[in-house]
Amino acid sequence: MVDLKAAADEQQRTHYLRHGVKPPMFGVPAAVLRGVAKQVKRNQPIAEALWASGNHDARILATMIADPALCAPETLERWCRTTENALLAETLGAFAATFENPLPRIDQWCRDRGEFVRATGYYAAIALVRAGGGVPAEWVQKRIGAVAKDMNGAANRAREAMARALVAFGSGRDGTFAAAMTVAKRLGIVDIDHGEAGVKELDLVAELTKARAKRK
Repeated sequence: MVDLKAAADEQQRTHYLRHGVKPPMFGVPAAVLRGVAKQVKRNQPIAEALWASGNHDARILATMIADPALCAPETLERWCRTTENALLAETLGAFAATFENPLPRIDQWCRDRGEFVRATGYYAAIALVRAGGGVPAEWVQKRIGAVAKDMNGAANRAREAMARALVAFGSGRDGTFAAAMTVAKRLGIVDIDHGEAGVKELDLVAELTKARAKRK
């Protein structure tokens, strides 16, 4: 924690605050956290101590060094249930995707009505699809259908994660692009409230088309 405090950046802290991150936090840039994680490597005890601190930067670092082979399912679930912002939901989702047989847990989180639980689930789905590894096409199709059904009623940051997931689902496979594009056309532009940073518009058709072009 001393090293994290020493790496604090006031401009980064202001950026986090504007995007809905609540104290306690130092405002450590992501590049610095990645550098620390590279030095520490996987260390579950340290990760759990960092998470227990309640500090945002420490929790981000915890997701980077936690060990999926040693992290108890109950610990992962508790982390998910105590996640309170989109940045942490994204990094925790990426960690959750590294567990063995993650699909049942991701499905459960994606169905949850909690804003950041659902967001974490969809960010985990994004990480899983981007990593490859033989995610069943039927599962991806099911999640596309869930986005179509649940998007409009979802909480703000969960809606953002679902929108980004739809783009990831459609850009990665020939067989799911058409289904994702159909949903993207139906949903159109999704407005996401980024707090003091304002409202961000996600044009799903444009984002999916752009992502698809990058994959070719």
